Amino acid sequence: MAIDFNADQNRMGLALLAAAGPSARPMSFGQRMFMGMGQHDQYLREKEAQEMLRKRQATQELLIAAQMQEMQAQAEQRRAQTAALERERALQEQFRSRIPSPLGQANQQAYAASGAPLGTVKAAAHQPQVDPNEQLMFEAMRLGQMTPLQYMASRQKDDTPMVLGEGGRLVTRGGRVLAENPKAPKEDSEAAFLALVYGKDTPEYFAAMKDLAKKKTTHAPAATAISYGSPVPVQLSGGGVGYAQPGNRPGAAPQMMVGPDNKPMQKPPEPEKPLTEGQAKAMTFSSRMLAADKTLATLSRKGTDTSIPGSRADYGVGAVVNMFSPPEQQMLDQAKRDFINATLRRESGAVISPAEFENGDKQYFPQIGDSRLVKEQKAQNRRIAIEGIRADVPKAMQPEVERISNGGVTDDDPLGLRGRR
Repeated sequence: MAIDFNADQNRMGLALLAAAGPSARPMSFGQRMFMGMGQHDQYLREKEAQEMLRKRQATQELLIAAQMQEMQAQAEQRRAQTAALERERALQEQFRSRIPSPLGQANQQAYAASGAPLGTVKAAAHQPQVDPNEQLMFEAMRLGQMTPLQYMASRQKDDTPMVLGEGGRLVTRGGRVLAENPKAPKEDSEAAFLALVYGKDTPEYFAAMKDLAKKKTTHAPAATAISYGSPVPVQLSGGGVGYAQPGNRPGAAPQMMVGPDNKPMQKPPEPEKPLTEGQAKAMTFSSRMLAADKTLATLSRKGTDTSIPGSRADYGVGAVVNMFSPPEQQMLDQAKRDFINATLRRESGAVISPAEFENGDKQYFPQIGDSRLVKEQKAQNRRIAIEGIRADVPKAMQPEVERISNGGVTDDDPLGLRGRR
């Protein structure tokens, strides 16, 4: 059975035992008891200090182990990327060696057609002409200035017709004209209005057109008529929808309905519809992602774009790393969390696992050892993810996304020119 010397009665017993023992110098009984209790207190303090030192050393060992594990993972990833590049380069070299040159193909065709050795007059007569640009592209591919796939794509001939607008021409990509598309004759505005009111190819339309033609050719006075009936909606030339009243008999010109200001009466615009649940979520997630991306861009310009290894480790290591991290590093980790959470919650709507979060970190954000091109590629991935979610936000609410991402302030300096010297 263990004795708890922190209890008052046990401490008193320890002091009595110390007071009963021998002493090199004479002292009172109370002094002997006080000395015994003080020695025990000193022992407890030393024990507590040793325990704190042990925990600190254990934490440092965990941190070092996490950093080593992170560095090993990054080294393994770099080795895998290097191996993949080497395999791709080997495949390209193998593919490149099997692609015949345009000049070599022409020589083979000349030999097959003439049966004569190359360089003879007979073979030259059957030698097809070689495009110097194609031969130049082949040499560039052979020297590694372009990939075999890029070279093969450059040799594709595209004679797909392109349709131009009214009054244009139908041409190939090479510029060869296939057909003309003359402009259609402009329809008379009064005839178009009558077709809109009465309907084209109706008896009323033909009667109205006959009266219109008579008025234009003989200048005879138009028949008077009183407009009546239900208004007919018509498209106004300046935009919007107005109303016209047909005449009381065929041939009577319709009359536009005007207001007190003698301007055409217009149909009131449709009220704005409230956002759907999907549009509201897209607006929320895209605003968070855009705000996080702006924070990341600001920190990157200041030289902070990668997290400290071990900042997300378990067993309290991540909390220790975060506690000793500078404010810029903490802002970077927070912006990354906000971006990944918004992206993954939008895609799945479920709880995000640590593996998904780790994969999102490597997909969208720079890691230690990434080249400048890879960092630019990941920044482009973030922009694509933002625009993909932002596409579900109505056009009228797009400025609101910008305002929310700026903390509720309208961004009137999108290029960041204000304040520069």
